[in-house]
Amino acid sequence: MKNPDSPKMIAYVSLMTAAIALASALLKFPILFGYVHLGDGLIFVAAMIIGPYAAMPAAVGSAMADVFSGYLIYAPVTFLIKGVMGWAAGYFSMQLRDIKHPYIFLTVVYVLCELWMAFGYLVYDWFLYKEAALGMLPFNLLQGVFGILIGLIFVKAFHRIRPLENLAEDKD
Repeated sequence: MKNPDSPKMIAYVSLMTAAIALASALLKFPILFGYVHLGDGLIFVAAMIIGPYAAMPAAVGSAMADVFSGYLIYAPVTFLIKGVMGWAAGYFSMQLRDIKHPYIFLTVVYVLCELWMAFGYLVYDWFLYKEAALGMLPFNLLQGVFGILIGLIFVKAFHRIRPLENLAEDKD
């Protein structure tokens, strides 16, 4: 992680930002309040690839998806919530990288990240809608379960990739 501004890191962050935005805005399935999407799963993929730097594509990509999907009122809080998710998942993904079978630990990390997401939206929705926010909580939790499942599907594939170590060696 010596060279976070290398061309390769910029490319990873840019590609993951676009992938998260597209997966959140286009690969979605409507539910009663909002939708579930593949974006959270891709946040966890970004975390496995670029570590805590996943905060940027998580925040920007997810907020862009809100804007493009007509949920502009949620974009600022999404930026904060998803940015923290990306950072936390990335930080712990890097800490657990050398564990032979990190799946249980990463599942716990992903669950905590998604609980953070559901709690963050609950607080924001409470500010907007008062008690009606409680009715939206199950749908945010459903989004969380969906994100965890998508993330865990990709953990095995990305567990052995060590792009951060390769980035540190770049002489660009």
